[in-house]
Amino acid sequence: MSQWELLDEASHSLTIEYSFRPKSTARAFVTRFAGDELVIFSPPTGLEPAVLRELDAHGRVTALVAPNGFHHLGLGPALQAFPEAKVYAPEAAARRVKKKQPDLAIRPLSELQAKTQAPASILDVPGYSVGEVWAIVETVAGPLWYVSDSCFNLTKLPDGLAAGLLFKWTKSGPGLCLNGVGNLFFLKDRSGYKQWFEARLAEPPALLVPAHGAVVRDGALGNSLKALLDARL
Repeated sequence: MSQWELLDEASHSLTIEYSFRPKSTARAFVTRFAGDELVIFSPPTGLEPAVLRELDAHGRVTALVAPNGFHHLGLGPALQAFPEAKVYAPEAAARRVKKKQPDLAIRPLSELQAKTQAPASILDVPGYSVGEVWAIVETVAGPLWYVSDSCFNLTKLPDGLAAGLLFKWTKSGPGLCLNGVGNLFFLKDRSGYKQWFEARLAEPPALLVPAHGAVVRDGALGNSLKALLDARL
């Protein structure tokens, strides 16, 4: 049985949660973006190669995305499993990732966007100094949003006094919330970002996949996200 959770069969959209340090987890997201080609956003680290190769049942992994400057730890293992894949990142993210992995070849996100076909779209989110990428996939149940670090859905605050207080102070959990920590330190254009986010809500998600926390399935997600934007931005 696959360790990947199938979110939408038609688009071969999947997710898996992984640990990147003790007591810290993140979530990878996979979808087809052109024909049978698959893209992995925030490739997982710490998994057996066989778990990555489970994706072969859904298509060919040809693209890996570092959605921001922090989600890069799994790029190396993913390239070992899928040596033909190319790495993509928005410009702001690529600058930080290159400092951490100077030998890594990173292609502009715009190249991947140009290749992407319906029902998927890949969005370069404005306003963040470390970059941010979303993916939106149209499904029979409604839009599926992968929102990287823009939203969290943690069951509890992080362990450790400093981290716990920071997340509590910025209202970054528990439950569905905006990433108050990231918005405090890395969001440089709050009004522009809010307007951009609100425009996406013209077609609100039926399913939301954050890079940290549980997948959210809620028919009122659009209202919840609008309320969060109004309260926090």
